[in-house]
Amino acid sequence: MRVAILAHGSRGDIQPMVALGYELRRRGHSVVMTVNENLAEWAARSGIDVVPMKPDLSAIMSSDAGRDNMARGKVYAFLKAMTLEEREANRSIIDACVTAAEGADLVLSTITTVYRGECLAKALGVPHRTSSLYPVLDAGNHASFLSPVRDLRLRRLNWASWRLLDLAFWYENRPNIDEMCDVLGIERYRRAPRVELIPSVAMFSGDVASRPAEWHERHEIVGWQALSADLRARLGDTVPESLDAWLDAGSAPIFFGFGSTPVADPRAMLSTIAELTRERGLRGLICAGWSDFGADGAELPDHLHLVNNVDFDAVLPRCRAAVHHGGSGTTASVLRAGLPSVIAGMLADQAYWAWRVEQLGAGVRLPFHKITADRLGAAVDAALACAAQAKELGSRVAANTVQTDAADVVERWAAELGIQPVVHS
Repeated sequence: MRVAILAHGSRGDIQPMVALGYELRRRGHSVVMTVNENLAEWAARSGIDVVPMKPDLSAIMSSDAGRDNMARGKVYAFLKAMTLEEREANRSIIDACVTAAEGADLVLSTITTVYRGECLAKALGVPHRTSSLYPVLDAGNHASFLSPVRDLRLRRLNWASWRLLDLAFWYENRPNIDEMCDVLGIERYRRAPRVELIPSVAMFSGDVASRPAEWHERHEIVGWQALSADLRARLGDTVPESLDAWLDAGSAPIFFGFGSTPVADPRAMLSTIAELTRERGLRGLICAGWSDFGADGAELPDHLHLVNNVDFDAVLPRCRAAVHHGGSGTTASVLRAGLPSVIAGMLADQAYWAWRVEQLGAGVRLPFHKITADRLGAAVDAALACAAQAKELGSRVAANTVQTDAADVVERWAAELGIQPVVHS
């Protein structure tokens, strides 16, 4: 079977799709995947055939405007800028999707590429399935990401908030999809495709995000996807000797990492972290992610250590708590390690995971744009008090973290659709 995966986003968005593609490839299937150009070389280390695709999200998020929007909590302005960037690059994005889908038996999209997946499947006459890393389909048990609060208390209001999100997403993406339809030679959509009718695989923990009653059985929750040891080695995730020695030299540190969320003023953030850890007699491990801490790392006191990227599964169990941006992948790794969290969410699912982790007693939330030294220090204190609950939740999440279940779902879809019988290597 040949599967075209339309992946898109930050590393946290791409990595689970790489894990799925790697497992399908191990089973003997052919996999081609679109990946944003800034992550294409990294994803290709897995051995999967990768088609680089615009835009470079790291450049957008790390631009002066991107950092300013993040720092001020201007979510809509940030998303608008990203949409415009995609619109300018739309033809090249279409070409990348077409290249990836050539000869495909099945198109698998993500929630951000679902409309493009529908277009391709319609043009090629092949089945389309989608995936998600967080609850994004109609739900009555929580509000959509456009809502300023996570629960509007009435199921009808929560459901209505998802309808509004669907309309907003379609409104922003329709010009791109119209052009894609024209290029592919298919009729334009008069209204948004019904995403909730497309069978999907949801790759997150049901222990953290409970299944909405409104979901049809066509949507399956399979748990967060873990990277196998051999895939981690291929991707280059390691623990540097200097970090290993620093971890061994003292008490378990607080982990600080904001992933793809750029820190507007890295020097000020380093100063804040240094102050709050020193005052509490703690150590701090800082993971730069997409933030440019530059030479500032060389100026750190001994109780702090700075790395660019790190193997979360190897390092987080050696930490005491985590301050992070709340991306799905980072949240999964932190919970799996049994650590209490301070989640400084900003975009899309980040605020949702912050809300759920706080509800479950495994951490606290502090919106990214509201971080100050005093607030962050108080939040760390509150999170450390959640250690027991976080450890208990972590044991359940770890037990339900898998490497193969999403691939099982894809193979079952193939069998139901009459696609070439599965072949295991």
